[in-house]
Amino acid sequence: MNRRGFIKKSAIAAGLAGSVETPPTFTPPADNRSADYLRRVRRDELLPKPPAIRDSSGTEVKISPMPLSERVQRKIVPRRGFCSISPASDALLLSGNGAMSIDTACDPYSEQITFRHESLFTPHRRPFEAPKIASVFPQVRQMLLDGKYHEAARLGYDEWHKTAISGGMGMGGGAGFSMRVEYPRTASVKNYLRTVDFESTELKVHWTDERGEWVRQLFASRPDNVVVQWLTAPKGQPLNVRITMGRSAGGGRGGGMGMGMAAAGGRGGAPAGTAGGRGGAPGLSNVQQDFNEQRLIFKGVFDPSVNNSGYAGVTRVIRNGGTARMDGDTVVIENASSVMLLTRIERLPDYSEAQVEAVRRAVEAVTPDYAALLERARKVQSEMLNRVTVDFGGAAQYGMSSEELLSDQRSSPGYSPAFLEKLFEMCRYWFILTSGKYCTMSAETNANINLQIAPGPQGDHREGMDGYFNWMESLYPDYRTNAKNIYGMRGAHYSLTPTKDEGVDKMYDFAGSTGETWPHPYWLSAGGWCVRLFWDHYLVTGDLDFLRKRVVPAYKDLALFYEDFLTVTDKNGNYIFVPSFSPENNPGNLDPSCMLVMNSSMDIAVCREVLANLVEACELLGIEADSVPKWKAMLAKLPPYLMEPDGAMKEWAWPSLAERYNQRHISHLYGVWPGDEIDPDRTPQLAKSVVIANRHRVPERLAAHGRCHRALVGARLKDSYMVDTEFRQLIEEGNVGPTLRCSHDPYAGPMPDAQGGLQMIMIEMLAYSRPGVIEPLPALPPSLVKGSINGMLLRTFARLDKMSWDMDARTVDMTITSVRKQDVTLIARHGIEAVSASPGVLAAKLQPGKAACELHLPERKAVEVHLKLGRRNPMDWVHWVA
Repeated sequence: MNRRGFIKKSAIAAGLAGSVETPPTFTPPADNRSADYLRRVRRDELLPKPPAIRDSSGTEVKISPMPLSERVQRKIVPRRGFCSISPASDALLLSGNGAMSIDTACDPYSEQITFRHESLFTPHRRPFEAPKIASVFPQVRQMLLDGKYHEAARLGYDEWHKTAISGGMGMGGGAGFSMRVEYPRTASVKNYLRTVDFESTELKVHWTDERGEWVRQLFASRPDNVVVQWLTAPKGQPLNVRITMGRSAGGGRGGGMGMGMAAAGGRGGAPAGTAGGRGGAPGLSNVQQDFNEQRLIFKGVFDPSVNNSGYAGVTRVIRNGGTARMDGDTVVIENASSVMLLTRIERLPDYSEAQVEAVRRAVEAVTPDYAALLERARKVQSEMLNRVTVDFGGAAQYGMSSEELLSDQRSSPGYSPAFLEKLFEMCRYWFILTSGKYCTMSAETNANINLQIAPGPQGDHREGMDGYFNWMESLYPDYRTNAKNIYGMRGAHYSLTPTKDEGVDKMYDFAGSTGETWPHPYWLSAGGWCVRLFWDHYLVTGDLDFLRKRVVPAYKDLALFYEDFLTVTDKNGNYIFVPSFSPENNPGNLDPSCMLVMNSSMDIAVCREVLANLVEACELLGIEADSVPKWKAMLAKLPPYLMEPDGAMKEWAWPSLAERYNQRHISHLYGVWPGDEIDPDRTPQLAKSVVIANRHRVPERLAAHGRCHRALVGARLKDSYMVDTEFRQLIEEGNVGPTLRCSHDPYAGPMPDAQGGLQMIMIEMLAYSRPGVIEPLPALPPSLVKGSINGMLLRTFARLDKMSWDMDARTVDMTITSVRKQDVTLIARHGIEAVSASPGVLAAKLQPGKAACELHLPERKAVEVHLKLGRRNPMDWVHWVA
């Protein structure tokens, strides 16, 4: 049976009885099963019964969703956005303006909204720095060279924990306060629907009861820096509402922000907040409230023992008609025609009542015109969202809810077009609404945050990336102190767990239950991984001033560290990386206490990338002529990668260290993604070894970041099988929830590794680029027969204005604008049967049987290229490797 026919008939597949109908544009084929067969199977006592209609959150109100036919007829669902057919406290809708963010369950009668701000974090007391353990570094190094891996890790760990060091808040931003909005209830609700508009951040809740049709609206405005709520009643009915404010229970936007994992998960060997733990800093203290019928104010100092920084959260109440009174801390409004609530949160570096009053006056100055405020917000938000768009043919599924689309995807032999489009847009929406002064981030500068921000350069998330660059640079002093305290060396050593106000290295973990040791202070590669995004920004923009002033200084700091670190060589004269750590794995012939070893392939790859990019940048800019030969000499002494007998690339380039494949991370494949050292054209033998290594891996837990990495490595190697399987597992097996929010583990709370990773997978499978090379459809899943992507930036100083494909017709049509005059190679791995282009673009006539052609791209002038594809498999390159 066709999957949409199945969805129409199956309450179980849809999640709510009677909630799904076939879109009017679709006519399902006739059911070819006999009536007798259907009667028999429907009498089967073992079959599940249709579920009961769910109750409203925390109430006895019966809620039934708006039918699909009505959604379509009323055009009530935003074209760029989605709808959901049930309120849910565990599947919240999000809005935000970068600095502020809110989430809400969208309950009709008892709504709770949590307000957060990126700058609500408790400051650290300075001086605060990494423990001084450089004195044991020579001994740790020698123990490792002697094969005493456990003893070396333990020596470092014991020395580290002689110094008490706290964890720290500050990654995602803390909760400011919550607001509850309550209406008089009725026994039942019908035609329920909640929607989010990605182009304006507007959330709407629709429902109908015995009093008529209700709509509640809110959005977060960037230009006016307010969250706007618009409360109205059905036509001809009075609005009676209670508004209560209270302190939130902590946490951070995006979910999963708490850092107290050591105590909770047994991963620290010490209580959260103490030596060895990951505890968060104290929450907001000295909070006061100042409430009346016209405004509700939360204010206070974060931690008076550190400094006088604090915040003010002001909600202005604008009532149209009726009366208002205070009932304790609750504003009670009766018989009004409408109410508007304007909320702003500000961090105050030097708190005073005068500054709180200034925030209040600023909110008072905002003209309470909902339509005008919304239009102003939409203009800014829609431009950011629509810089990059995709179309997989989902228009025919218009009006289907996120729950229905997720069911459609899970029952599809391929991809649900509308689901894929909404997911891509949701990933962009999340990036935008959580990027203000700081970039979108949660967790640590490893697989987690690096995936979250990975789509920044190619996805043209310029505001979020500017926040990332500024934040990274603000932490450089701590990174230099880390290098001095931990290693006794110059240069910079980046922290695994920086926060918004410090980059102190503070984690050296041990789990007594398993014997696992995580020697993160000896992880060398965080810095190069973090600066990789600076380099990619240069590649998509061609900004030489950025390269000179921001990329080169960061790489020079890292190169200075490598100069001091790389002093031990093997019998061949190659450097030995010792100590070395491949997150978060241990060699298969050693126990979990022996993660600290030598020559991890990741450390070698990152070092090679840092030095190679630094040399390339300096030679291009004509600077650092005295240092370039030194860096080239260092590159020549880096050890080669090693391979297993079956051809798989080894995780440790050291013969006596065995592989352990049962691990979620693929750290050793860094040189393929996010690095760009290994590919089928320049390093085919290494590329094949990575294909084998990537397919070898068996994740011991279903963490989203592992699946994202395997798919991204697959995309770079033209391995559409890996892209397709890992991508489908991510979207179908619990890492994407019913409101398109992502989680670290299946069916867990929100954590946005995959929120960035999924957008990046779609970008990488549709177009690959590096300086001088553009490659359409390198790893397209076979079922994505038609589609288009517009606006993505290419890592060869160009923009892919538009690319559409039709694999039935074997055509690809592209429009490209280069920011500089350049010659590039266009590669189509399926083969090129014919090519045409704008005048002067094709460098030569296409040679028969080739899969590449040369293009002349003019400066800042859009050109068209049209391809007729052959029928090769993009993975055929593997068979040509000797």
